[in-house]
Amino acid sequence: MTRDCPICDYPIKDGDDVVAIVVAKFKMIDSDVNYAIEHPTRCIELVHNECFDWQDYEEERDGD
Repeated sequence: MTRDCPICDYPIKDGDDVVAIVVAKFKMIDSDVNYAIEHPTRCIELVHNECFDWQDYEEERDGD
């Protein structure tokens, strides 16, 4: 089974860097990371890292 990137429509291949939206439990931990997530229970979306619009994401996040 192949999974295509919904942005560029090219296949997501083994070893590709991806941005993932997953369902997982958030956990506060005592570390420099300050948080963790448990093993994801469901993947909602995967896109190639180079296809994800990081500039728009950062602008939206900073606007909150």
